[in-house]
Amino acid sequence: MCNEEDRICANCGSIGIEENITIVRGSGWITLILICFYCMPGIIYWIWRYNKKETRCGACKSKLLIFINSPRGKELYKKYHKN
Repeated sequence: MCNEEDRICANCGSIGIEENITIVRGSGWITLILICFYCMPGIIYWIWRYNKKETRCGACKSKLLIFINSPRGKELYKKYHKN
């Protein structure tokens, strides 16, 4: 079947196609204003904006990744891969 660490996407059924994506939160304009007028809060805000990473499906970009050896993962495997 698959490795224990593999994950299946609940959205599209892809297995083992994962990518780490940096999620950018907040506003670029607020960052610019804070850095120009209030240096230290601007730097803190900039770091906060870029520090979140998520693992998503490489095929459809969904966050719904489930370990393949879990009960729900086995159910999804049977649904998408009927071999």
